[in-house]
Amino acid sequence: MLRSPNRQVEIPAKDGLAQGQGDTLEPSCRRMEARLETSSSPLRRHRCGRFGDSSKPSAVVESDLKGIFQGQSELGPPERAELERSSRIIDPGPRYGGSDRSHALRDILGPALHGAYCTPALGGKGPMLESAKRASPSPCFRPSSHEEVATVATRVKHATDRHSRLGLTEDDLLAMYRTMVTARLCDEQQFRLNRQGKAPFVVPVSGHEGCQVGTAWPLIKGKDIFVPYYRDLAVCLVAGMTPKDIFLGVFAKADDPSSGGRQMPAHWGHRRLGIISGSSPIATQMPHASGIAYAMKYLGQDAVVGSWFGEGATSEGDWHEALNFAGIHKLPIVFVCENNLYAISVPLSKQMGIQDVSIRGEGYGFPGVTVDGNDVLACYETMREAVDRARSGGGPTLIECKTYRFFPHTSDDDDRTYRTREEVEEAKKKDPIPTFAGYLKQAGIVDDDKVEAIREELKAEMDKGVDEAWNAPDPEPESALRHVFAEEA
Repeated sequence: MLRSPNRQVEIPAKDGLAQGQGDTLEPSCRRMEARLETSSSPLRRHRCGRFGDSSKPSAVVESDLKGIFQGQSELGPPERAELERSSRIIDPGPRYGGSDRSHALRDILGPALHGAYCTPALGGKGPMLESAKRASPSPCFRPSSHEEVATVATRVKHATDRHSRLGLTEDDLLAMYRTMVTARLCDEQQFRLNRQGKAPFVVPVSGHEGCQVGTAWPLIKGKDIFVPYYRDLAVCLVAGMTPKDIFLGVFAKADDPSSGGRQMPAHWGHRRLGIISGSSPIATQMPHASGIAYAMKYLGQDAVVGSWFGEGATSEGDWHEALNFAGIHKLPIVFVCENNLYAISVPLSKQMGIQDVSIRGEGYGFPGVTVDGNDVLACYETMREAVDRARSGGGPTLIECKTYRFFPHTSDDDDRTYRTREEVEEAKKKDPIPTFAGYLKQAGIVDDDKVEAIREELKAEMDKGVDEAWNAPDPEPESALRHVFAEEA
């Protein structure tokens, strides 16, 4: 039992203690009670966490305490009401460098806070928590000054604020998030239209939004060149295409910016935005990308080329030629591999004898980096460094983004023949969109209502683009051979 002046609270076995040990904890945990001796706080109910540096105090903010106790304890409303008093002891507040935003430490620190328990001292049971005054020094927790706690709270805040050190503002984050959501909405709408017989062919993007937005974002619109592959809907949105532009291509309309309705859907191109159109054969856009980068260097232009592809492309000769040429001439180009583990139906293990595509960069004389493709900020940071390197004359970089596609390879594929539904559902737990939304919530930039409002707003914009594209004029039949043969002025 945990004893307090007002009541006794029993610790259940599920909170990390074996049956029969509910009345014992390591003496170090009594430091927590000493820290809270002015309150009969339900903090005594919580298991004692261990940080990487056990000599430093732990800072917990009020919102974290609410999440911890409402989610994991069985204390009733009267006990929870005491949270207001007890949390003031721990939370230094904005005045002392703390944060009044909600940072859920169980998500931020993970196993460091919740995965380690204070165990009884060697040689027998630990003493019961009879009195805070009887507690002895411990590496698990020690009392500290208000200023020390404030310092740790500030460190926790900075640990969750990843975007500021990357030079990204809250407006930047919202714009990135909106682009990711727009890509997902367009993807879902394409599949609905395909099932209605209005979209002949769909190449899905769902699951790739984080790596695409993160790696496209550092490029400069109107200056740098985008060489995407067919799955790169979100890359094209970052470059400046709109949902209407996307669906003009889906419906093969005359005003389709990619080809005037001549190309298959998802064969992107936009002269004004610097998007280079690719062909259906895998990796054939990559020698073009290296050639463009060579021309830029030859002409002395301050520009960089971004070239995207799937891991299946690395099995093609075009891929080797593009990277080899870029490495020889130290071209201003960044190669981005979106590794979703399947080249249509062929798993990674049947494509290559290595786990990481990125190590192949060394064979061409430039660095390779592997990054979590579900983490948009990690992708942004890696790409920004690679773009800066390329722009300053340092040469190419090969970036591998580990990701996963949630839908079949295309609308003509049945992925049930080569992967299980359980595998797909497990991958969806790392969906980059709710993952990024969670970060925005922790940073206090959005809440659940704002997330829903953004989705509804973007859905309305997309629906408008779909209607406008559907009602746009079709190409004239006599223009079918335009751009195939030379025409008189």
